[in-house]
Amino acid sequence: MMNNPAKIDPEFHRFVTKDRIRLFTERNEFKRLAEQYEQELYDIQERSKKLISFLLCLCTVLLGVLAYVLSNS
Repeated sequence: MMNNPAKIDPEFHRFVTKDRIRLFTERNEFKRLAEQYEQELYDIQERSKKLISFLLCLCTVLLGVLAYVLSNS
């Protein structure tokens, strides 16, 4: 009695199958977009770190030049 196949409306079964495929496709699309945005964020963070390092070096050089000029005036 437990092994009797369930009687499912074929139209409903097709709908559920099609909807599962649609959901799987949408999930893959969202996953791809999330990975793309994550990579863009990583790239922006790396560029920001490089810019901050450059600006700190520039400030250090300018402070050194200012100290040199003031000590020789």
